[in-house]
Amino acid sequence: MTNVARKLALAAALAAAVPAAAHAKPCDHDAPVVTYPAPAPLPAPAGWRDDRWDDRGPRPHDGWRARERAALRAEYARLDGARDRFYARWNGYPPPGKARKFERWYAHERGELDRRWEALEGYAWR
Repeated sequence: MTNVARKLALAAALAAAVPAAAHAKPCDHDAPVVTYPAPAPLPAPAGWRDDRWDDRGPRPHDGWRARERAALRAEYARLDGARDRFYARWNGYPPPGKARKFERWYAHERGELDRRWEALEGYAWR
C-alpha cells in the first residue's frame, strides 16, 4: 500500500510543478508586432524587354501567322467533322476493330495538327 501512496504523491508533485514551470518562461504575447515594408521591385536587367507591352506596332509577319492559324483551325474543324461522320455512320457504335483503327488515324492526324500549331506559336515569340 505504501508503494501506491508514494507513486500518487510523486504524480501529484509533478503535476503541480508543470504549470509552475510553464509560467516561468518569458512570454512574448505582449510584444509589439513588427511589420516590414514591401520590397521595392527590382530593376529590369540590361537589354531586357517585355514583348507583351511592345508598342512598336504590328510585326511584318503578323498577317502570315493569322492566315496560318485560320488554315489550321479549318483543318481541325475538318478532322472533327470526319470523326462526327464516322460515328454517325455507325449510329454511335462502330465495330470495335474499325473504331480502334479510326481512333489511331484520328490521334495521328490530331498530333500532326498540334505539332504544326505549336511550331506556329513558337515563331510568334521570335
